[in-house]
Amino acid sequence: MNLDIAARSNLADRILSRLTEAAPESEALLRGSLAEARADRYSDIDVLWEIPDAGFQSCVDNIAAILSRIQSIDSVRSAPDFQNSRKRRLLFIRFEAVPLFWQLNLEVFAKSIQKDQSYDVNNPDARGSEGPLSESVLANVIATAKAHLRRDDAEALSLLMRAYQRLGLPVPEYELKWLILRLINSVRIIDPQTNFLARKIENLVVEVF
Repeated sequence: MNLDIAARSNLADRILSRLTEAAPESEALLRGSLAEARADRYSDIDVLWEIPDAGFQSCVDNIAAILSRIQSIDSVRSAPDFQNSRKRRLLFIRFEAVPLFWQLNLEVFAKSIQKDQSYDVNNPDARGSEGPLSESVLANVIATAKAHLRRDDAEALSLLMRAYQRLGLPVPEYELKWLILRLINSVRIIDPQTNFLARKIENLVVEVF
């Protein structure tokens, strides 16, 4: 793993610049641990992007094309809570050739709602489909490895148990590393399309442990 925080800072800066450039009169801001100067090497990149209402849907629909100008995209997932919202989205973006820990978590707001964190929270019409469970479970595995590296194996085990439960799988009596590898293999069998990501995470787990 090359977890050079200077490289992550550079990537974050390029993301902010590209988003602002892609939508005139928009504003892109760092959020979370990077913005609050409490990030460690494993912290992901949290960004809030506020866009004029007229350009909101176009920007959301074309986010992969927008960001691929700075770094090739592996995947874009949309959080189901706001997947059909007309003024708010939460997107999870993985870049190629970037450490798996450094996922971009992108909150997108139309300007008219003024960054209102409660907007559409309880609106059933804003909800969408869960999408492929397999990739969401693999995201849990990445979070598990991150928790282990932060010396919090209780949290790592809790994350892993939830992942097993989401797939409806029994939890065997193995140590943490082998529980993770067994889960990755189960996901690969359930959904062969995840094989590329599963292999990358498998390599990460072997290196971490």
